[in-house]
Amino acid sequence: MRVNSFRSCAASIVLVIGLAGLTASARVAAGPQLTIATVSIADNRLTIAGTNFGGGVPSVTLAGSTLAIVRSSDREIVAETPYLGAGAYVLEVSRDAGATPEGRARTSVVIK
Repeated sequence: MRVNSFRSCAASIVLVIGLAGLTASARVAAGPQLTIATVSIADNRLTIAGTNFGGGVPSVTLAGSTLAIVRSSDREIVAETPYLGAGAYVLEVSRDAGATPEGRARTSVVIK
């Protein structure tokens, strides 16, 4: 009878340690990846395609200005843009308020 109790206890400890390990590794996620950014001059919208944008509302800055998010998903963000003349602008997407380097992606957008 005691041997069975010991085996149950040992199995429970291994299970708890195993689950703790899975939880820790599940928290590590890839950062946002920007695939393409398109600016529509007609309706002042910036559409950003990519992956790992997260489930919440991301933060998007263009040329140092924070943009209003129209809609977002894990793979696409649509934001309102101010009028921008021709030039190159820095685009940054932050999924966790920029708290970690893994939560940010940066690239350049060129408007001709």
